[in-house]
Amino acid sequence: MPAKTSRQRWNWLCSITSDHHHLTKWSNRRRLQLRKLRVQNRFCLICLCTVINGLPNANHHYAQYMIRMEELEKQKTAAQENDAIKLEKALFNIGSTVESMSGLAGAVLQIGKQALSIRHTGKPNLPAARKIGTQNIVEVVWEGRNHAMHWDEGSPREPVSNMLNVLETDLNITIEVGKNNCLSILGALEWKKPEDVISDLKALVQ
Repeated sequence: MPAKTSRQRWNWLCSITSDHHHLTKWSNRRRLQLRKLRVQNRFCLICLCTVINGLPNANHHYAQYMIRMEELEKQKTAAQENDAIKLEKALFNIGSTVESMSGLAGAVLQIGKQALSIRHTGKPNLPAARKIGTQNIVEVVWEGRNHAMHWDEGSPREPVSNMLNVLETDLNITIEVGKNNCLSILGALEWKKPEDVISDLKALVQ
């Protein structure tokens, strides 16, 4: 193999130096890329751990949210129920029925009418007495008792029918023809406890 000239040796040396320079630059770039990749992987790992650690707390809040939404839905349904359904459920919970309680309500109205009859010897005219809507309380108690005694006859007498119709219009309560409406009448009178009944009757028999 012929000996290299000085020029050839110089070119060869320059070539080696250039290759070494390019190799060094490539190596530096590669190290920088690897460093960035490691940083990115570390960041992703931190984020993943944060999410995983946060999952139980997130699940807890979601469960609380769902429970609250179910409660609100129940309250909404209860608010939409009419008074008759609410009453029936309440009575069922204490082992009673609307029919049996309506019978007792009729007995209370009977006591009221008897008190008026004994004191006034018949249906009194007491214009200063308390009003139930636009009607005198005497009218509601007297005809309410008559309704309690004869509701099952199917055709209420005119005074009873008139009282019930006015009561329904004034107070926006439900009156069902052919059924015992004594609970609705007691509700209109606001006779919710014995003291309420006694207070009104005392005022009517004085």
